[in-house]
Amino acid sequence: MAPVRNGHQPGMMALLQGLADDLKTLAAQQVRLALHEVHMEMGRAARIGALSAGLFVLAILTMVVLLFTAAFALHELGGWPLWASFGVTALVLLAGAGGIAYSITQVWRRVRFTPVRTLHTLKEDAQWIKEQLKSPRI
Repeated sequence: MAPVRNGHQPGMMALLQGLADDLKTLAAQQVRLALHEVHMEMGRAARIGALSAGLFVLAILTMVVLLFTAAFALHELGGWPLWASFGVTALVLLAGAGGIAYSITQVWRRVRFTPVRTLHTLKEDAQWIKEQLKSPRI
């Protein structure tokens, strides 16, 4: 609030100028908060992408080795035809891929693309502004 000059309260223009300055500061703070939140969520999404890519490569290599091992084990030890041995192992791999896909979708559901805290703060600020405008002027 502006200081009292010559025993008089500040004029309406000074009050409006102070309110305008406060609103500018508030808007700048809200923009910084929103940018920070979006940056955090983008970092989380990038980590998910990198981990998913690494998981994909590792899973492919592992599955190829396991596919051949399991198929030949069923063929040699179980007496199954080679085509049936590979078919069964392929079905097991398909179930594993479904499990990995489900895990990735669960992680993606936790990623927020809207700045939730910023929106909450904006609501609080709007409420405060309404209260300031309603309050009696002295």
